[in-house]
Amino acid sequence: MAIAADLTQGCNDSFRSGNQEFYIQEACNVTAATASGSDHSFTSITTSGDWFKFEGHRNTMDWNAEGGDNGSFTVTANITFEGNEKDKIKKIQDVINARKVCVIAVSNESAGTNPRAFLLGYDNLVGNQAYLEVKAAGKIEASAFEGVNDLTLTFTGTQLEYPREVVADISYNSGTVTLGS
Repeated sequence: MAIAADLTQGCNDSFRSGNQEFYIQEACNVTAATASGSDHSFTSITTSGDWFKFEGHRNTMDWNAEGGDNGSFTVTANITFEGNEKDKIKKIQDVINARKVCVIAVSNESAGTNPRAFLLGYDNLVGNQAYLEVKAAGKIEASAFEGVNDLTLTFTGTQLEYPREVVADISYNSGTVTLGS
């Protein structure tokens, strides 16, 4: 199952918190990652396909990792999309169909500087078996009442270590991007 194309929500000067990007890949396609020997990061990620890019604002995308009693971390990431256009829903359905995914979460400041990227759903101990599962929830209100229509994708999973920062180039279906510094 391939995830098709980029999905961009666009940037707007009224959102001073900057933008965020999620790169999503089916977990089975993430075949290796090289852990740095000097810090808690991955310096390369090997995949058998390109990543799929979602772009939005920080108020529509987030992630967290919460430690458990046994040293593992529960990882949760959320993306909310406004609107229910057919082409957007098709791209979102591709992600839902993938079910088990890895996500690279990237945050930028409002000027697009100082990007920080973290790999979720993959760790140095069990690899892609730390995958995230995808669930969707939506809300549709009548357009005659100018209702807000949205769809939220929630990714959840358990990792044996805190998510590592990504300092590497990755290929996605619209090119290559350098993550981290």
